[in-house]
Amino acid sequence: MFLIEILLPLRNGQGRPVDKKELEGLMNMLTEEFGGLTAHTRAPAQGFWKDNFRELSLDEIVIFEIISEILDKTWWKNLRFDLERRLEQKLIVIRAHSVEQL
Repeated sequence: MFLIEILLPLRNGQGRPVDKKELEGLMNMLTEEFGGLTAHTRAPAQGFWKDNFRELSLDEIVIFEIISEILDKTWWKNLRFDLERRLEQKLIVIRAHSVEQL
């Protein structure tokens, strides 16, 4: 099994808040596709990075977690490209970990 995590910014590339309907639509689509998800939304996490290794930048993010028996990398890559376009982001992080149910 795989644990797939999507790190989603709460502001688009222009600094405007992401429409809650956008996140709800993504949650609904992923729930339909995979049978459920966990959304870490109560206390936004903070992501820090240096743009061009100079200025410190900050994003507030929420994390969606999905469990899947299959990891279709092409499907996830296409979702990432779509999210980057819709949320006006240079990069949306989607990562996968192999997990074992205990």
